[in-house]
Amino acid sequence: MFVKAWQTFGSPPGLPPDSRVEQDISASCVCPEMSNMNRPTLSHMTSSVQEIRSIAWTFFLLLILYGGMLVIIATAFQYHWLLGLAATFFYAFGLVAGLRDLISREASRFAVRKGLAIFVLLVLTGAAVFGALSLLLEVVKWAVYTSEEPLTFVSFHLYYLWLFLEMLPVLKITETLNLTAPIQPKGFVAGLPVIAFRGFVVYGLLRALKIWWSAREPKNVAPDNQTDSKLER
Repeated sequence: MFVKAWQTFGSPPGLPPDSRVEQDISASCVCPEMSNMNRPTLSHMTSSVQEIRSIAWTFFLLLILYGGMLVIIATAFQYHWLLGLAATFFYAFGLVAGLRDLISREASRFAVRKGLAIFVLLVLTGAAVFGALSLLLEVVKWAVYTSEEPLTFVSFHLYYLWLFLEMLPVLKITETLNLTAPIQPKGFVAGLPVIAFRGFVVYGLLRALKIWWSAREPKNVAPDNQTDSKLER
């Protein structure tokens, strides 16, 4: 699912998927006849521009997918909690599919930026799904959460993002930036999604990231634009 999306939209429009310009220039640089020093410089400049465009496009695509997900789930809960439940199940399915995609053989051949983009999107989706589950429990009065601000989907989503950062003790992000939890769960039922999210991060997200990174052997990793071309074929 996530891999298919990046195969289709992972490269910016107008940029050849196989980067013919870069390949032609690189090929000319290795020819004995091409001793002009301007050729390698032009090749490096072209490659740098294309890489910047690719990174910008990946970031833009990530923002679009993330923003659309937040709008859909929040709007669904505003109308009725059953619609919110349906949206939650939809993105939960996407979350499971995304984890499988990250450890797939196709993803292991992705450029680093694409693999990390999928991982970041999984983190954001996981925080949204578990935030929606906690909101659902609060709406149906099965769980109690306390907060200084109104309990909304966004506040629950931010809580699980904070929880993810808090689970990275080596970086000490929450401590360094003085970030506090926006929500406090109260009781057994309210703590169940929290425990489930911690398990998802440790045994799902981080494990999938480790598998993906370990599979990135030099013989399996193709240059970014060449990867796009092979996958599209």
